[in-house]
Amino acid sequence: MTPERFAALAAAYGGAIDRWPADERDAARAFREADPAADAILAAEAALDAMLARWAVPAPGAALAGRIARDAARRRALWRRGRLWLAGLGLAGALASGGAIGAVLVARLVPAGGAACSQSLTVLGAPVPSCGNAANWSDTL
Repeated sequence: MTPERFAALAAAYGGAIDRWPADERDAARAFREADPAADAILAAEAALDAMLARWAVPAPGAALAGRIARDAARRRALWRRGRLWLAGLGLAGALASGGAIGAVLVARLVPAGGAACSQSLTVLGAPVPSCGNAANWSDTL
């Protein structure tokens, strides 16, 4: 093991060789016995380990917990309102496209004024009121 590798392992895993990867421990112990500088590296990392062990995250206060709960409720309400708008837009789009398709079909399927009346029938088979001399729609039924 090289001094650089020993220092890198100590920086990564701390000052206790027992916490290092199992395949590196024997070589690290042998390096520690052979090189007196290894104890200084381990001591520096052990001091850092002790400092990190003492550090604790303070518990959140009641004000923070209340603010988080209020924000969550507000976001939920906004999402519900947004879903309602999206549903309305979908319905409006479906109605608009249905109207457009209907207008196109009427324009394509209703014969022009020059078509023969025998070819001008409604979907139910009745002649189109504009053909012939029918006085009103009820006369064509």
